[in-house]
Amino acid sequence: MIPGTNELKKILKNWLDIADPNREKPVLAKVEKVNAGKGKGTYSITVKVLDASTLEETERVIGDVAISPIWAGQNGEGIYAPPEDGMLVVVDFLEGSAAFPFISGIWGQEYNCGDFAKRELVIVKGKSKFRISSSGLFELATSAQSLKAILEKIIDQTAAIKTIGSPPQHVVSPDSQSALKAIKDELAQLLEA
Repeated sequence: MIPGTNELKKILKNWLDIADPNREKPVLAKVEKVNAGKGKGTYSITVKVLDASTLEETERVIGDVAISPIWAGQNGEGIYAPPEDGMLVVVDFLEGSAAFPFISGIWGQEYNCGDFAKRELVIVKGKSKFRISSSGLFELATSAQSLKAILEKIIDQTAAIKTIGSPPQHVVSPDSQSALKAIKDELAQLLEA
């Protein structure tokens, strides 16, 4: 009889425990300190390990736990989103070595997600939001207003300009109004409110 997937996982885990009993296993931990600043090796945190069954803190502290950036390039380029103090994270160890800890994820049951939909990229910080919709449109907004709405107001106000003085009530030419309308249409193809 061929064992099922769950049975194979148990067999493999038991084999690894026997083959390398000193291998570090992933642990649940609470962020104690976020290291900040530019430079090599600075994108890391210090964590306090938790008992996964009770979420109570243990005495074990792991320092300089590497955070993998979402994307990174040369000369400090990248997208960095360090977890906040107090957040729960999963710490794993490269090849099971305690010398090489890294954050493998945020413990999802302990934080509230922002509003998002399938196939979207959403970045939320406080009241500000950047979103790329599944249709490829961009949204840059705060809780009070969006970039699209502000730009549309500027275009509408520019198109409605009237002068004072002699001769009275000059307006923007129809050609310029058409050009401004075309810009507004282009914005609608790029930005969402």
